[in-house]
Amino acid sequence: MKEIQKISQLTPAQEDQLTDYRKKWRKLTFSTDASAEAAIQVSVGKAYSYLNLPTPEIFVVESLFDIPDSFWVSSHWQNPGNAVSLHDKLLQPLIATVSSQVAGQLWGKLWNIAPRLDYLDGYTPLYQRGWNRDDCEKMQIDAFFKSLYGLRHCGRIDFCQGALGCTLDVDAWEALYGLVQQGGWLFPYEHLCLAVQKRLIRSISGPFGAENE
Repeated sequence: MKEIQKISQLTPAQEDQLTDYRKKWRKLTFSTDASAEAAIQVSVGKAYSYLNLPTPEIFVVESLFDIPDSFWVSSHWQNPGNAVSLHDKLLQPLIATVSSQVAGQLWGKLWNIAPRLDYLDGYTPLYQRGWNRDDCEKMQIDAFFKSLYGLRHCGRIDFCQGALGCTLDVDAWEALYGLVQQGGWLFPYEHLCLAVQKRLIRSISGPFGAENE
């Protein structure tokens, strides 16, 4: 069986597009705008639909400090179902598909399209003081949103599809990209999804993200 020829270098036109994609992903990564609740509902619904899961009860808050007391006693929080891994079911298959079409050296070169970021308190969301231990342990942010590198993978997937013409599962990419656009964190479960409109981050290097911080 003939081995598929991988893309190993960029054309001059593709090199020029790198700048545009880096600007795009810096803007996405360090956005300080809170997405509209309706837009978040749509993006979460699309992701669950792709995963063949019913649309959950979706709670949208601006930050984890704004969760209403009614949330903690709701039937959905008492029985949220299993955690849904967007990282495993959306991101990882996309990485495998696209990276199989790009030579390793070039795949590594595209790593810096999206900037590296850090979270303010050690890679995890800022939890409200006073939460009981059970709630803190029960809250499981999806690994994609907790990862330092999730958005960096997305940046190069985006470039490989848009600039290099790599093939991928378009529905999976649109579902994941829609969640990236909403800007915050997700705590996805089978029966409910808590969506936070803003993430609190700081830039690893350079001034990007200062306003967010």
